[in-house]
Amino acid sequence: MKMESESALPQEHRSLLRWYSGSAKMFPVMHLRYVAVIRPLQRQGFGTVLMGAAINDFYEVAVRTGIFALTLVAIDQKTADFYHQLGFVNFGELNATQPSLLLPALSVISLREALA
Repeated sequence: MKMESESALPQEHRSLLRWYSGSAKMFPVMHLRYVAVIRPLQRQGFGTVLMGAAINDFYEVAVRTGIFALTLVAIDQKTADFYHQLGFVNFGELNATQPSLLLPALSVISLREALA
């Protein structure tokens, strides 16, 4: 868990913010630190399964706490493309070698509840 600055958030998601800390506008996130699949097992669906479990756990936290998003830093653009397919959007420095990505809780909650 950590706080991120509203200025790093894509403009289209700023209207969803409801939490502020001190004089600087901040929002709470759950940050995924490290997920990896060893090279021989890549491109076989293991990463999708791991991220599905992480997103499911994030859903449970989000509905109970009101946390705003799940964030992570992709190791490279190829990995960022994988996360984009899961619904993550870029935030922070746009041309970073290791892009910062964000998955809004509202997206996860809406999808999960639509499937229920």
